[in-house]
Order: sequence, then C-alpha cells, then structure tokens
Amino acid sequence: MVRYLMKILLTMGVAVSLTCPAGLAEAYEVQTMPQVKAEMLQADYWIHKIANPDQVILNPGQIEEFNREIIRKLPDSVYNLADYPSSWTREQLTRVIDYPFPSEPSYMGAEVVAASYWQQLKRQMNLDGLKEKNQVQYGFTVKRSNLKIYPTADVIGDEPNDPAFDLFQNSAILAAEPVVILHHSLDQQWYYVQMYNCLGWLPAADVAVCDRNTWLDYQNEPDFLVVTGNYIRLDQDPFLPQISAMEFTMGTRLPLVKPEDLPDSMRGRRVYQNYVVKLPVRNMSGQLEFVMAPIPISHDVTIGYLPYTRENVIRQAFKMQGERYGWGGMLNGRDCSALVLEVYRCFGFRLARNSDAQRLSAGKTLSFEGYSVAYREKLLQSVSPGASLHFSGHEMLYLGEDSGRYYVLSDLGSFAEIKAGETELHSVRVRTVVINDLNVTRASGVPWIEALTTAKLLEKTSFTDLANHPDRAVIENLADNYLVQGVSATEFNPEGTVSRAEFAAMLCRLWKLEPDQAEAQGQFTDVSDQWYAGVVGAAVKAGLFQGSDDKKFHPEAPLDRAQVAVILSRVPEISATGADGDQLEKFRDRDSIPSWAKEAMNKAIAKGLLRCQTPDQIAPLDLVTRSEAAVILDALLKMPAGEE
Repeated sequence: MVRYLMKILLTMGVAVSLTCPAGLAEAYEVQTMPQVKAEMLQADYWIHKIANPDQVILNPGQIEEFNREIIRKLPDSVYNLADYPSSWTREQLTRVIDYPFPSEPSYMGAEVVAASYWQQLKRQMNLDGLKEKNQVQYGFTVKRSNLKIYPTADVIGDEPNDPAFDLFQNSAILAAEPVVILHHSLDQQWYYVQMYNCLGWLPAADVAVCDRNTWLDYQNEPDFLVVTGNYIRLDQDPFLPQISAMEFTMGTRLPLVKPEDLPDSMRGRRVYQNYVVKLPVRNMSGQLEFVMAPIPISHDVTIGYLPYTRENVIRQAFKMQGERYGWGGMLNGRDCSALVLEVYRCFGFRLARNSDAQRLSAGKTLSFEGYSVAYREKLLQSVSPGASLHFSGHEMLYLGEDSGRYYVLSDLGSFAEIKAGETELHSVRVRTVVINDLNVTRASGVPWIEALTTAKLLEKTSFTDLANHPDRAVIENLADNYLVQGVSATEFNPEGTVSRAEFAAMLCRLWKLEPDQAEAQGQFTDVSDQWYAGVVGAAVKAGLFQGSDDKKFHPEAPLDRAQVAVILSRVPEISATGADGDQLEKFRDRDSIPSWAKEAMNKAIAKGLLRCQTPDQIAPLDLVTRSEAAVILDALLKMPAGEE
C-alpha cells in the first residue's frame, strides 16, 4: 500500500513526507522515455530555466484580437459561430456530409467491414432528407462527447482488434459547447453539427436545442469558471441524475450564476464554499434547460481565464502527464493537437482543431526546414518554452534545453527504437502523455529534431514606434516570421539606416542560408567573431555580397538604394532575367544613378523590388531605411515561384 501511494505521489509531483522510512522516496521509480530524469517530471524544473516566467504575454483583449486573427488566417477551419450562415443549400451540405468511405479494408473488431455496412451508413446520412434550403438550429452540448465522421458509435479500425483507434473519430467536444445544427440522421439519433473549429456527427442525446437569442446570451455571460485541472467531477446528485458526477475536462468554460439569482439552498443542501454554475441540460423533448450546479472551491478551476504566462502554460501542460493518448479525443483522452488546444483554452485562445491548421494559424512562426541539425539546435535556443513544435503528423509543447538536449511534452502515439543486440528499428506504441527529448526517432528512422518543420508561438509582434507607420503590417508580419528584428523588443526604428551586415542577415533568414563564420574570417580583415560574422560569410558564399579590394567587408557601412539594387541583381533568379524595357527613363534623376548600378536598378524597378520615392524620382543615392529594407524583403517573399 505504501509503495502504491508513493507511485501516486511521484506521478503527481507531490513532495514525499520526511516521516517515510529511509530510502522509501526512491523505492519506486516511474518509467520514463529515454534520457528523461526524475526531476524533469516536475514543472518547476523547467519553469526555473525561463527568464521572467510570470510575465504576461498577451492580455485578455489582445487574446480576443488574436482569436480574430486566427479566423482571418483560417476562414475555412475556425469560425465565429455568431457570424455563421443561417441556412445551407442542399449542394453545400452534401459536399461536407458525403465524406468518402475508406478504400482500404476496415475492421469492426476482428471482422472486415462488409459492403452492406457502408450502404446502410450511407442511408443513415440522410442525404435524401436535405432540402434545397436548410435552416440551421442552435444548441449546446450537455456533456463531453465525440464528433464522428459518420453517424454511428461503431469503432472502425484500419487493423483488426484495435479498440483504441477509430477511423470515424473526428474530435472530442467539451461540455457546454455551442454548436450549429445543420442536419440530422435518418433515425434522428444523430445531429450533423458545426462547432467553432470542427464539423461532425454528434449523438442527438448529447445536444440541447434552443433559440438563437438564448444561444448567444449563454455564450456571452460575462462571469464564468474555467476548468484548469486535467478534469473535475461534480458531486453525486440524486435529485438531478443527468448531471450527477458529471466530468469536465481542461478548458471547459462554465458560466457562473449571478449572485442575486442564488437560492438559499439547493436540492437539499447549502452550497457554502462552492461556486455555482449554470449548466445546459436536455429535457424530454430535446430542448435546452438550465440547471444550477455547485463546484467546490477546492477544485482546480479559476474565475475567468488564467493569465497568459509561460509559467502557466507549463503548469497546465504538466497536469496531463501520464494521461492516455486518445485518437481524435476518443476514450476521454486527447491527441497531440487537442492537448495543445485544451491547454491554451485556459487562457482564452480558440485554436484550430488539427496540427497542420494550428501550424498555419496566427502567431510567430519559426521555420526549421532546410537547416542542419546543428543550426536547428541553435534556432531552438530562441524558442520560448510553451511554444508548439510541429512536424508532419505530430505536434508537441517545447520545454527547453538540458545538458545539450532539447525536451518537449508530447501526447505521443509511438516512436521507434533499436533493441539491444539488434540493428533494425522497432515501432513502440506509447499512447501516453510523456516528456521526451528531440533525439527520439520516428518510425521512418528520422530523429524528431531532423523532422521538425515549425515552431509556433501564440503571440504577436507589436512595435510601439510603428503605431501610425504605413508599413506597420508588413514589418510586424516579417518579424512574426523571424525575418526581421527590432532594435529592441518594443521598437523597430523604421527610419534608421540599414548596414551591410544587417541586410546580409535579412537575406540569410529569407533564403535559409546557414551562418558561415569561417568563410567571413578567411576573406575579411574586419570580420572576426562579431554577431554578424556568420551571416556575412553565408551571404558572401552565396554570391550576394562582395568585399572591397583591401579585403574588408565594411559591415557597419550603410547601404544606399543603388547598392541594394546591385545586391538583389546577384540573386540567380533575378540575374538570369532581363527587365522589360527601360524602366528608368521616366525618372528625372536617372543621371545620378552610378553606371555600375543602372542595369540592376532597372531590374529592381521592373520586378517591384524598389519603390519610387516620388512618381518621377528614384533617389539612387538615398540611404535605405529599415522600413524600406523590410518592404524589399516582403517583395522578395511575394515574388512568383521561380522568380525569387
């Protein structure tokens, strides 16, 4: 019994009592992934490595704006349901509901699914019941449930006897979640619904239908609880069996009952030391009713959203350690993208459902593609803990570096390893939330760190000195993608000049040129170990820059527009093409263009890489400002494929 208690305490990260017998604290070691030490299982171990872990990253208003930006970037994946269409045509609904059945053999238990099963499922989709114009309905989930691709509770696998994987599982949906009802199954037992980030079939018994005004009012209740524990459970309630011992998982939002509406007693008890929430329930006719439910203040909940800090992100994620992986949220679990989504729901974020959409969503985005392992490790040093890391088919939360290894918290399906005495990789099915380092190997044999494509930080660049600048959006978007940097965390200095070293750094980031300090040191006497040594070497090696005859690079020298045009003309895709006619004849200051820069400036104007100062002035000798350099970078980024 004592050993079992120790196992629980160690798993929860609870300090062991000093009254335990000597050595008992080390008597039981939980299993971990390779290269994971026991102390790494504590959130504080990683939080102590973070500078200013309690600094608020975005306030609630900024998070709301961030959510709007998510919708703007992913208009086909994430919705403000209040703006959702009130009707759908037959053609529109058929397009989303009539999802193709698997082409490969599928299994229900040990048996191959027969053709007759698919035929019956097709009838259940009730496509013949669609009208030319279909009005939507509104409702709320009355419990955590599963959104399915087809209207059935059957578990259908891609191999025999795997009840933990369901091809039909689309997503879990939390309790008290608003949905738009688009259609119903032939037997009326399923609704086809849209939640804010996912479509699917939901058991009708798990939905309470209401009018639109009630639906909007409940979503807009100003005071609410957020479940911040891995899960909480209501007390047993013999008077309301539909909510008795109901479970709520992390990120669930539950409106609070107004103080003036609280009764003196509730179903035979006084609810002292309890929050009282307003829960949606389904009555006998399937319509929405609300009931009050007490939640003890000892439960892991918070009034309103948690402050968005790196410390809080790590603490929330660590509450899920050891939990079962659930494909698409089945088995009351989470998959990798749902773990990230539900952690960030605690701060008010409304993320896309799947990993790829989250990767393409709003926020700061650092690309790892095209870089060596050594440079990927260097890039990871600039990634803040709590960011999501992505590669094809998986995402995880970054924790930080320890002894030269880079660690993540991951809702892990499987990895590959070579067993002792063998040479071949074997797939290891994990299906658990674990901590692991990025040297773990995929089934393909590629280490995770080599497979990484992206780091995503849920924050936005905001430079205070760009408040009224016409190029603010361009500059801050480039900064969000790590292509330009400010002179500080809050200022860009848009009218400052750009040095040769700074422009080299911008081009290296744009074209993913890895730093080459040795190249610069071997060519130039004025470059040694400064911050720019690596990018100077890379840019020179790529043929973008040249030094002077005295073997100097002059890294701090500012660039003028003619010099920038010449640098751009050395880009192979630009140098190989000509300009369409004489683009310079319209400028009255064309005679001030140095002879060595005329062809380059002609190309730069033709390709839209240099903006004219006025309609009839090109100002070739004006120094390039930082904002102008950013606009040039943006133009290069947007050049048609094959022309950059």
